[in-house]
Amino acid sequence: MNTSYEEKTFENYFNAELGNLSSVYFPLGQTQEGVIGADSVAYSKNRHLWQMFGYPWFWFQPPYRGRDLQDIAQEMEHHTQASIHNIPKIKTNLLFQYKSSEYLISPLSGQWSHWKQPYFRYKIYPKQQKLLEHLESQFGQQALVLYAAPAIQNVEELVEASIKKQIIEKTNFQKVSNLSGHHKNTFIQAGTISKAFSQPEEIENVDLLKTLNNIDGQDFSFDKLTSFTSTVNEVMRESNEYNRSFNLLMEQYSNLQEYRTFYGLMQMKVFKELTGIQWSMSFEY
Repeated sequence: MNTSYEEKTFENYFNAELGNLSSVYFPLGQTQEGVIGADSVAYSKNRHLWQMFGYPWFWFQPPYRGRDLQDIAQEMEHHTQASIHNIPKIKTNLLFQYKSSEYLISPLSGQWSHWKQPYFRYKIYPKQQKLLEHLESQFGQQALVLYAAPAIQNVEELVEASIKKQIIEKTNFQKVSNLSGHHKNTFIQAGTISKAFSQPEEIENVDLLKTLNNIDGQDFSFDKLTSFTSTVNEVMRESNEYNRSFNLLMEQYSNLQEYRTFYGLMQMKVFKELTGIQWSMSFEY
């Protein structure tokens, strides 16, 4: 299931705390982020903050001394062949890429066997990962490059953590280099412990490609959509692995069965929750 809050809300709360624990911090704009690869940067000597990143001890200087953000921007401009502006002349020793987490509660979820309890998961996008890996390869001795994902299930917990100034404490961090070659990262709590996976989960007995190929995208109708969702419904209910969980989750929508199209969309919603497979519709006008 998706967490019931927006990534931007988490990001704003995180940045508010980061500003209080840093000498300076700078949230990057969308264009700047696309070139540099990070959502925000900061320079901090705060011991408590560095402890949360897995660096419990240092004397006078933090584990990473820092680098001028303009130097970083210049290198990434050269690497991406793109141009960015309005980069302040500040020193940074922390660069964050924020991720939104899914919270998986079904024993049939792809990585359940590794945790054997509900867990959080986020996707690692190859293009973004390569950009961050280059950033780390060039400046990894001066600045720590981290993924930051909330270990928070819902918006009420998110707001409560913000009020108590515990957003960063409830975040899971992982170095970019540790996720090289992987597609997903999973964790059960805040901190620096997670398990990454390189292979997408396989769904037995679900031949979606064959079903999709039978749908003519140039001749779309709601009847065809309903037919497609019904096929997925049959496959899930006949599956030994997914039958029980699918039926249990669909019970909450039983009062919608007379609305065929909407009920079909709820079937696909539950399908995604259990399998992690995303689906979409496109329309041409």
